[in-house]
Amino acid sequence: MDTINLVNNGKPYFFRLDIAKESGQIARFTDWIKTRVSDNGKKVPIQWYDQGTVMNVHGFYPFIEGGVGKWIKDDDTGELVPSTDVVYRTWQGTPADTSDNGIAYYTLEDQFFTKQGEFVGTFGLRDDNGNNLTSVNLVFSILGNDLRLTQAKDYYIKDLENLKRKFENDGNQAVKDFNAKGNDVINKFSNDYNVKTQAAQDALVKATKDLSSYATTVETMDAQIKAKALATKPDLDQAKSDITKIVEDKTANLTNVAKANFNTIASLDQLKKDLATGAEGYWITLDTKHMYIWAGSDWTDLGSAGIGDGTVPGQTIKAESINNAQIGTISASKIFNSFSDISKAEKWGMGGTDLYVAADNAVIQLLSGKGDRGIAFPVEFTGYNWGWKNLYIDFNYYFTKKVDNYVSVYVMRDDNTILLDQELWVGKKMSDYVHVCIPAAFIQNNSLSQKFKVLVACHGEPSTLDVEHFRVSDDSNNSLLPDKFKDLDLLTVKNGFNLAEAQGWQLTQGSDYFYADSTEAVFKTGDASSNKGIVLKAHITPGVTNYIQVQYGIVSAAQYGIAAFLSNGRNLNDGVFAQFGSVETNTGIHTLTYKLTPAEIIRLGINDECTLTIGGNVNALILKSATISTTRNGAGVLEAINNDDTSKKVIYGSSIHLINSANSKSIDGLKLVTPGEKYDQDNGRLDHITLYAKEKGSTSIYIGKLDQNNLLVDYKQYVLNYSAGYNEFDFLSQDIPVNNGDYVFVDCSSLGVYQPDSSHPLANTTRVQDAHHIIQGQYSGNTFYSGNFLAPFEYSVVPATSTQLAKSLNNDITTTSEKIDTIKKQVKQVAILTSPSGKKFRISVDDNGTLSATSTVPSNVQVFGNSLTGYYKTGSPALGATDPNHDWFHYFSEYVKNINPNAVVDRHTVAPWEQNATGRDVQFDQLFKPYLSQDTNLVVLQVGDNVNRDDSHATFKNDVMDLFKRVKEVSPKAKIYFVGIWFCNWPDMIDSVKAACDKYDGTFVNITDLATEENRSRIGEQVTLSDGSTTTISTGGEAIHPGNAGYKKIANRLIDSLDF
Repeated sequence: MDTINLVNNGKPYFFRLDIAKESGQIARFTDWIKTRVSDNGKKVPIQWYDQGTVMNVHGFYPFIEGGVGKWIKDDDTGELVPSTDVVYRTWQGTPADTSDNGIAYYTLEDQFFTKQGEFVGTFGLRDDNGNNLTSVNLVFSILGNDLRLTQAKDYYIKDLENLKRKFENDGNQAVKDFNAKGNDVINKFSNDYNVKTQAAQDALVKATKDLSSYATTVETMDAQIKAKALATKPDLDQAKSDITKIVEDKTANLTNVAKANFNTIASLDQLKKDLATGAEGYWITLDTKHMYIWAGSDWTDLGSAGIGDGTVPGQTIKAESINNAQIGTISASKIFNSFSDISKAEKWGMGGTDLYVAADNAVIQLLSGKGDRGIAFPVEFTGYNWGWKNLYIDFNYYFTKKVDNYVSVYVMRDDNTILLDQELWVGKKMSDYVHVCIPAAFIQNNSLSQKFKVLVACHGEPSTLDVEHFRVSDDSNNSLLPDKFKDLDLLTVKNGFNLAEAQGWQLTQGSDYFYADSTEAVFKTGDASSNKGIVLKAHITPGVTNYIQVQYGIVSAAQYGIAAFLSNGRNLNDGVFAQFGSVETNTGIHTLTYKLTPAEIIRLGINDECTLTIGGNVNALILKSATISTTRNGAGVLEAINNDDTSKKVIYGSSIHLINSANSKSIDGLKLVTPGEKYDQDNGRLDHITLYAKEKGSTSIYIGKLDQNNLLVDYKQYVLNYSAGYNEFDFLSQDIPVNNGDYVFVDCSSLGVYQPDSSHPLANTTRVQDAHHIIQGQYSGNTFYSGNFLAPFEYSVVPATSTQLAKSLNNDITTTSEKIDTIKKQVKQVAILTSPSGKKFRISVDDNGTLSATSTVPSNVQVFGNSLTGYYKTGSPALGATDPNHDWFHYFSEYVKNINPNAVVDRHTVAPWEQNATGRDVQFDQLFKPYLSQDTNLVVLQVGDNVNRDDSHATFKNDVMDLFKRVKEVSPKAKIYFVGIWFCNWPDMIDSVKAACDKYDGTFVNITDLATEENRSRIGEQVTLSDGSTTTISTGGEAIHPGNAGYKKIANRLIDSLDF
């Protein structure tokens, strides 16, 4: 590997770069500069050459621009393409950072080390006017404790190397997986993780103490040598060398302990035979269960491996013995619930296909030809109620090359038979997140065993398919652990029963039906002559009052109805029990509550576990929810604090899990249907819809109210696409409001409704809209009426989370603010007078009360901005525009000169004013003031995008106000327009700009919302400069600037706000 020239000659190391050369050189910095994530302030010296001649860099500003994160090489263009996690950073020094012999010092601040990955960007030099005089494209590889610098010209990475880099990036934080050969032993290690962590920690502490001791010895010896100038100094040097070697050996051992890589092998003899020269990690022999480690020349027996179940009581584990640093080594993104082991994935399909599995990625590569190939993931269900609950498939995928490929998902039997006629999902995007439901009916109808496979198939051209975070569970919201934490809202934190673990009570196998999942538990029977029901296990909190709440629906067939009981046994037939709530005989949805006092807990003999049984003489029972909590009505944490008992999930509709076997009910002109009552709380949000369809199709959801004539009013409509069979839709993240008095309707014109019977009970009446039309005075339309129909869907509504409420409030504030801005604009128009000839004049008054009239048509216009206004090279277009005629400055100046051909319109780059946290007054005198005068009557400020550090942000509020003040002092007649902020790193910057506009009669032109993908430039875009030469948008940092479309919209926003 070639290296960039590193020069020493008795001086500190520096790096030699020649701007006239192109290379693919790589140099590793580790031996000279120790860098890692979170470092700050490292100085990188670079000596600049031009065709072999040292450059004079005095007076220039060193700068760094680029992005930090994961970059993937595009197979077609060869360019490095930023992933979604890339963040963009800049740094600019001062002339004090340059010295003789062409050397400039570049400071690597902590902002460049926020994450592992790569930094792709440029190092360069800039003059006082912000013009770039030279720069070199470079790539940093930030590997935790290693920094690698690469000149990015002709940067080649093979496909497999690219994949390997991706696996390394994703896997650095992952927990080390044990070898699958020794599942029993390895599982025991996992179960005893706390104890093993303690042992590892003790080893770390001991090794650290040894290191400290040796370090102290070395320092003492050095002091003696220097103080006494001993004649035996060579001997002491040799001793110091020996000690250093010991320290290195211990550090190596420490690394081995930290790795804690466990492996299994049949016996010690086999170990010595297969690994005669040693290997890393700990090796466990399956015959004796002893653990061995390579000691340099032989395998050393570390004793019996594993700790017997129950041999270490919890009290023997020291408090705080496991610290945050240890827990922090576990990557939360690798922790998820799944009945599938991705490490056992198999390749499927035509030849020429390679499969790679690492961490939680499975990658398949079709080397040549066309055809079907894919990855088969084995699944083994080990949960409750097999065949009576839905399963859910979740994964991410992406293709490394943009080709005309698509992905489909199938179920395979354990013998590899594919259920081809029942495709679960198909998608044609280059990358996507997939959430697929395997309905319980699918499992039953296909007699699927608890061991099966899921096939993710790829169809089309040669490419590489990466499947990440594949998982199968019975949780409809099986997101990754970091997402679960992110989505967790205190309003929804409750104690409760797990409905998925519910079991039938006194049901007759073969004749009675039972179903349970995380959303509901259902039993149905044709014989209601005896008590039957549902039983749930739960944990209560002894010593305090516990509140129990149950929501259920029934179809009664006898006078005894439904009752609920709490017991200290497994069910009512075993243990002491107490009935709570009243007996209910009416059909519909009902709620029971019970206050379990400490005295009642003692009377029932409950320690911490109990069972809830609900049942009676009924044909069917639908258990919708059950909570047990130390707060009234199962309130969440914030609800309890606010004493708000109304915030809870409300479930509407009858169970539809067997509706596929129900008889259809024909209704002429059927349109909208709702199985629920109106929502009677404030600030609700649509949570979930379960829908059954005989065929694939599309429909609409309507959320609105019914007036006194049962006509739909005040509604909003949403489109819903569905597949054949059972569909699960989660809406909470979409923040769809359901207000007090609203119903949720679905257009069932293609879905139909069904006839209830003893096997398909109706929990409550259904409202339908059909061809019945009414005219009552000024009111007319298709009316709703109630009937005994089974709707093909059920839904739930939950209270808005605190985040959603804050968002709603913010939207209200934004709407109000926009109205105020409109009023302000109208007020400002009052100060504009029109002369008899049609000319417009702006009226102003000075401190002496003297009125003056200034033409609104400007004659001297000065524009100050950054790379969005004009690129650093004089006369070049704004960065991202394809030529000088397609940036916003061109459109704006063209508009001004069409009105006043004699107008002067100039632009200036003032990026250093943004980047500096202090001294912006000096920057004003250098960058703004020379171009302003008494004759300047219009100023456009386009700044703020490069305020991307905490220190520069902290001073922005005062400094932007001061900027307006200074402009008005030099140019009192100037009308100020502020255009921004495309890269708005802190929302409060907008408030600071608005405050300055209000005080100095300026106009704010907001363009933050325009910073979307469709308005950005792109890598590979060719740019024509003012001198006719061409260049190319080559980095992610350039590509996120506006493109031609974005600049046109920015210009339109500014022109629309002008008063001439």
